Amino acid sequence: MSDLKDRLHLKQNGELIAILESKDAYTPEAVQFAAEIIQERFIEDEELDRLVIQFWEKELNESLKSYLKSGEIPKSNFLNEQQLKELFAKKYQEYVERKEVLAVDSTLYWFAI
Repeated sequence: MSDLKDRLHLKQNGELIAILESKDAYTPEAVQFAAEIIQERFIEDEELDRLVIQFWEKELNESLKSYLKSGEIPKSNFLNEQQLKELFAKKYQEYVERKEVLAVDSTLYWFAI
C-alpha cells in the first residue's frame, strides 16, 4: 500500500467525504484512494447521507458568499442537484436572517440628537 493510502486510512469518514466532495483541491490519486477506503468501510446509507450533509452545511456556512458571487451552485458526488439546491436555499435563508439580526436599527438613535 502506498504511503498516501496509509495516511488516508487514518482519516475519519467525514474527512474522506470532504476529499471526495472537494476533489479539485486534491490529487486524483488521493480522491481515488479516499473513494476506495469509503467503499471498504461499508458505511450505511444513513450515515453516509449524514456525513455528506454535514460537509455541505459547513462548506456553505464558510463559503456561501463566494458561491453567490460566482452564481454557481456547487456540484456534489453524493447529493443530486435538487438536494443541493434545497440545502443552498436553506443556508441562504439562514444567512439573510443572520444579516437582519446583525443590522443596526438607526431609529433607536433618533432621539439622541
